[in-house]
Amino acid sequence: MFLTTQNLNGGNMSLSKADTMKLVVSLPNGEQKSALLKHMLENGELTEADLAVMMVQDLESNIGKYATMFEDDALLRFLYERFKDHPRYLARALVQARPDVFYAYGFAFRLIFKLRGNLGTVFLRPTKPLEAPDPKTFIENLSDHVKQDILSLDRECHFRRYLYFMSRDPAIGFELLEERIKGAASAYDQNLLIQVRDYCQELLEMQFSEFVDTIGDSVFPAFHVRWWLNKVSTVSRSLNTGDTSTYKTAFSLLAMHQAGCKKILVLCAPHARTHWNTEPDKYYTQHDPKRVFLIRSKKDMSAAMDAEALITVVAYSTIIAPSVLDGLCKIPFDGFIWDESQYAKNAGIKKPAMRAASTERLIHRLAKHCKDRENKELKITTLSATPWDNHPDEFAIVASTLRPDIFPTAASFRNTRAHDPR
Repeated sequence: MFLTTQNLNGGNMSLSKADTMKLVVSLPNGEQKSALLKHMLENGELTEADLAVMMVQDLESNIGKYATMFEDDALLRFLYERFKDHPRYLARALVQARPDVFYAYGFAFRLIFKLRGNLGTVFLRPTKPLEAPDPKTFIENLSDHVKQDILSLDRECHFRRYLYFMSRDPAIGFELLEERIKGAASAYDQNLLIQVRDYCQELLEMQFSEFVDTIGDSVFPAFHVRWWLNKVSTVSRSLNTGDTSTYKTAFSLLAMHQAGCKKILVLCAPHARTHWNTEPDKYYTQHDPKRVFLIRSKKDMSAAMDAEALITVVAYSTIIAPSVLDGLCKIPFDGFIWDESQYAKNAGIKKPAMRAASTERLIHRLAKHCKDRENKELKITTLSATPWDNHPDEFAIVASTLRPDIFPTAASFRNTRAHDPR
């Protein structure tokens, strides 16, 4: 029988939402709990904020029970040891492997940090030996799609351990990998490391026509940039928050090239216009003085609309002018590089800064025109080296740009109570 709030309450319709949530928390089966929560969210009986509160209540009431599970359950102990340095992956693996316990990704993620961050003796590291040294023992009985997902997570965790060395010197990275492959503790680990080595080789063999192979003594693009490009190759919208001087400019241009973009708009801070005007020429094999067109003011719009440049650069301060925004939307851009995206952080409020409001309008109009004109998604690469941790609401416009299917506007993201630390 499918569980609903009516039969959960025993037909008692007078129970408050708080009491109903307590009953949901008390359900012992995670899969049943997950199905009920989905039903309640879809029917408006529960909001995302309610769900967050419920998860907190569940953790506060049952933290001891969940901690004991990690001590007693061999599969959970294996997953913890395997992914303990990567909480995001661990949460995903727990939900996949034990949906009867971990009913939501958000719950698993919160639980991990609760177990690791609680000042009391909440989580004791396993003292019992694992039943078998080969990790294959712990996942062979899982369903195929769960097994493949956990293998994929495990592979990426291992890959990240060698990413630094590969970026500094691929030869050193491969040497370290070969040593680990030879000394692997199990066939499972050895096969995993071989897959990591092959993936690294695949990244190094990526070819980028029209672009140089080296800059100075370094391979171009850098190894980590190749990894970024591989990760975003199948999506139309992405966010890169790499630190300053991690080659985000090169990444964004190569991502546009990879997507086959013929006309690219770069939106940047006023002080960055010179950088975007000169930097691309370093990456291409052929010098082309007409490759980049720089819009300095609204007086340049007429020339910009006639220019055959691959890249058009405009600053936040310039798109405030309605004539500039309207003119840009008439140019058939199929690629958009949004640099220093934190400049539009207060979009979606009652009185946003003009540059924030203009940015939101520009992105939505460019995406619509590209879809209407070419029946394809506008390729958007969002860049920012500034952490989005001052206030979650500052992420509103980025969230609406990356996932317009969930957040049609920046205001819709703010309405989810993103400012609530829960």
